[in-house]
Amino acid sequence: NFTVYGDKTLNDNFIKQMFNHGKIKNKRVRGIEIGSCKNITDDTAEFIANSEECKNSMQRIGLIGCYNLTDKGITAIVKSNPQLKNISIPHCNKLTDASI
Repeated sequence: NFTVYGDKTLNDNFIKQMFNHGKIKNKRVRGIEIGSCKNITDDTAEFIANSEECKNSMQRIGLIGCYNLTDKGITAIVKSNPQLKNISIPHCNKLTDASI
């Protein structure tokens, strides 16, 4: 599992580094929780959606208070991870009914 909360400086590049060079590389990720990280965008969502670490294993994702996520990012995650059982996206103010 991968969890990051309350880091207002955390950005898309940090998440990519964790997957590409950090403790997550080549491991199966069953759950991701990212909260109150306002610099996370659709780039992170699309990266997660396409990562080998999440494909066929991620069962839950929480993107709480990630204000810059849009329907594009959430849709990419859902389409690429049909095994998802739980998605939590409160306080993601740019989302519309299209992705919810």
